Order: sequence, then C-alpha cells, then structure tokens
Amino acid sequence: MFAWNDFFDSGAPETIKQQTTRQTPSNARVYVLLCLFNRCTSTDYGGALSCSSSVEYLLLESSAFFSCTTTSDRGGGVYIYNSNCQSVLHKVCGYDCYSNSVGHFSYTRVKYTATSKNYYNYSSISHCRKESYGTEMLTICYGKICCLSVNSSNNKCSRYSSVYCVPTASSSAIC
Repeated sequence: MFAWNDFFDSGAPETIKQQTTRQTPSNARVYVLLCLFNRCTSTDYGGALSCSSSVEYLLLESSAFFSCTTTSDRGGGVYIYNSNCQSVLHKVCGYDCYSNSVGHFSYTRVKYTATSKNYYNYSSISHCRKESYGTEMLTICYGKICCLSVNSSNNKCSRYSSVYCVPTASSSAIC
C-alpha cells in the first residue's frame, strides 16, 4: 500500500477505513482505505461514495465496490464533483455497479487545471452492464487524467465508450 504523502503533500487527511456503508465525507482531505462497499444504493449521486464541494483531496485505495447503484444520473459506485478537488483511485475494484446515466462505476470531475490529479491506477472494473441506461462505465473530467493499468472487462453501455475522458485543455490525458 501507499501512503497519503505518496500522492499529496497537503496536511493529514480524515481516514475512512474498513467501512461497508455509503459514505459522504465532508473534510477537505479524505483517505478511503480497505473498504468493502456491497449493495450500497442511493437516490443521490454516488451509490457508495459521494464527494462534493468540501473535499479537495481524495485518495481511494485498496477498496471494492460490489453491486452499488444510484437511481440518480451519476456514479453508480463513486461520485466526485468539486471544482477544487484532486483525486486518486488506486487499487480499486468495481463489479456490477450502475447509474441511470453517466459513469456506471464512477463519475469524477476535478479542478480544471493541468496539474490537478484525476488518476485511476491499478484498478479493475467489470460487469457494469446497465444497457438500457447509461453512457459510460467511467466518466473522467478535467485535471491531468491518468489511467495506468486499468482493467475493464465485460461492461456494457447504451452508447459512447466504456471510458469517457474530458481532459483540461492544457494537460495531457493518458487513457
């Protein structure tokens, strides 16, 4: 496992460890570690994990999302939306997650700068298959997008691609 300081040089984070229920953290720095989200559902964005306006740095590591859903339109498993945020998803497993629109597994929209991290590292997403709804399995918007060793298998979307990237204009996306 890595440490918070391997990805961010900001202060100490709130650590959410070994949780199984839906989480909506509100601290500026959040480290989600060794969690197993199983059958989490929500009518709001993000079936299992929802991070919005207050979260500025998020590290989600060594965690799994199984059969997590939202009846909202974004992020069946994970939803991150903040114009001041940076996020790293490292060693994350997603299985059988869906939303009613974009980001069957996750929807991440971070700070619109070329230096803001929007990373998916060493992760596996499979069997996210809500064909009648949804356009992408991963929706990754803004920042420096880097998808390093991401396995995507047995996923189905109603249209578009499995991974949808919208990089910041001045950054390079590695998808």
